[in-house]
Amino acid sequence: MNTKDIITKKEIKSHWENQINSIFEKQKNTDMDIFLSIVSLILYERFDDTIAELYSIINNTELFTEIINKFSGMTIKIPERDNFKTAISIALAYYYKHIKKMKWEDIKKELPYGDDIPLKTGKGIAKLQKVIKERLEELLKEEITDNNLIE
Repeated sequence: MNTKDIITKKEIKSHWENQINSIFEKQKNTDMDIFLSIVSLILYERFDDTIAELYSIINNTELFTEIINKFSGMTIKIPERDNFKTAISIALAYYYKHIKKMKWEDIKKELPYGDDIPLKTGKGIAKLQKVIKERLEELLKEEITDNNLIE
């Protein structure tokens, strides 16, 4: 074994200390970080903690501003976690069935439920298919009307 390949205890300790120091090293806040913290405090004080928390989670001033501009003054109902999971399951099942043209046996393997796909997933797929069909019909009617395709 080459002596250059041997790592000494001192080197290990030094490397370990450097790692620990870098982990606990106080990070300097930029002017933008300080400004955003002030904005968060104002949102908390003027509205409630959920807005300040949402602002912190998004962590993107431009995106948060876009959300505020889009939904200014509106009350938004956030779905409950289980309802959101159901929506994701329906979307996945729909995607596998109608886009990827997979068979139900294969779809069951992809979804977290296995063979016990909830009835609401099947009903959700049928409802989604109906909504998509209705929306496509509306768009087609708008296109026909806008382009004077029917005389």
